[in-house]
Amino acid sequence: MTDETERNAAWDAELEGRGVAAVAAFLAGDGVGAGRNAEFRLFIPDSVTNPTRGCIEDWLGRKEATVAARETFRFHCIFSPALIAAIAGVIAAWPVVRSWW
Repeated sequence: MTDETERNAAWDAELEGRGVAAVAAFLAGDGVGAGRNAEFRLFIPDSVTNPTRGCIEDWLGRKEATVAARETFRFHCIFSPALIAAIAGVIAAWPVVRSWW
């Protein structure tokens, strides 16, 4: 592994440990500058460099995309059987409804 890959893995592990909500709250606070190149201090003793605000925003975006994909999959897992059940219910009730006319 290259140094950059190891560094990114260490950053990801630290961010995962803190959690999305804590990282987003710290990013929204006054501790980080406004530009994408502003330094996001992780306060890791062994770390020589800190990620930029842009790197953290990209990490948060990846986490949000993962959650959105999971929710979309969950929606389809629920919606498809519900639609099939609704169609089956209409088919089953059709003879009864037809006899009313």
